[in-house]
Amino acid sequence: MASSVTSPNFSPINCPKLPLRFPRLLNNLRLPPATSSKSAANATTFWSAAESDVETHLLASLPASPPRVVTSPMRRVLSAAPRTIFPSLSLAACGLAGGDHGCAVPAASVIATCLAVLQAHGSGPTRAELLAGDSLLPLAFEILVASDCVAADPARISKAAVEINGLVRAYCVEEGREGRIGECAAACGAILGGGGEGEVERLRRFGYNAGVMHGMVNRGRREAAEEFKMRATREVEEGGFEEGKVEMAKELVQMWCGGTRSSNS
Repeated sequence: MASSVTSPNFSPINCPKLPLRFPRLLNNLRLPPATSSKSAANATTFWSAAESDVETHLLASLPASPPRVVTSPMRRVLSAAPRTIFPSLSLAACGLAGGDHGCAVPAASVIATCLAVLQAHGSGPTRAELLAGDSLLPLAFEILVASDCVAADPARISKAAVEINGLVRAYCVEEGREGRIGECAAACGAILGGGGEGEVERLRRFGYNAGVMHGMVNRGRREAAEEFKMRATREVEEGGFEEGKVEMAKELVQMWCGGTRSSNS
């Protein structure tokens, strides 16, 4: 997707809270085995708490002092994005791979930004929103390379950027879109979480199945979605991951299958 907008200089600012609807998932919360309505409530709280981290990180990365004619369309593009599971898939995979929350949030912010821009292109944006949205794409990758993980392991950041690029390409293909986006998002998180090759590939499969499930739920095909819910659950159960994080991932998959609806993927 070509952009005619030159990326401005970016620096952190204190922004008023906007009504963004990006999925949230903290990867450092420990929960007992999920067998009750209490654990389902915990999963909801878990998801909601992390959305705040992603939103705060994203808003802090917006241009510091551009004219209102630039920032207003940017914020409209971001706030109009439908809620999806993909940023939280990346965070979940990072946690399952043993990663640090600080490395996961920038990547989840990038995924949320890319999906917001891509969704805006398909929803008849104004010219100002179209140009502002395109200018957010270079910002998204700047968020990633500016993260604290770059100095620690720049190779992993490069690999994560490749996965996010794959996610953008996957969005542009109608058939199998959600599964491809899901596998890219989860692989990105697993890479940043320090996962080995086997862990990355297992979590890629987890993301694929969760993504397909999400798409089926959004189309009202809940019975068909159950098969992919079981496949996603099996991938994390058999991966040798920390028990508390496995149980949380399973609860999140159950919650998403129960109806995390959006108007688009």
